[in-house]
Amino acid sequence: MRSVIYIICIGLFFLGCDPQRSESIKQEIQKKETSKKRSEVIVMFSKGVSMDEAKQQIISQGLIVAHVYKTLSENAKKPMLLVHSPFSRSKTEKMLRNNPNIVSVSYNHKIQIEPDPTKPQ
Repeated sequence: MRSVIYIICIGLFFLGCDPQRSESIKQEIQKKETSKKRSEVIVMFSKGVSMDEAKQQIISQGLIVAHVYKTLSENAKKPMLLVHSPFSRSKTEKMLRNNPNIVSVSYNHKIQIEPDPTKPQ
């Protein structure tokens, strides 16, 4: 009976069903799933809200202030923050839109510009 199991295991190993490999594949899939749940949004508060108040409101909802757009905030006279969230984009947006002091919530779409293959580097 053991020899049959060994033969099956050896056969599966050579077919690419290595238990260690399958575990690493599971971990990679899990990492991708959790990264899908994280989101980044740009939040603009209404006039009259101070930067400290804006940061405190974000933190109180379990979110992270990743960056303060200081120049934009000063020019618009409204606090603008980049916020990281452990939640999905839709859940993050719903949470923030319930706050009456928040004027705008926008997804932070990251764009990667590929180098032009026709231009020498």
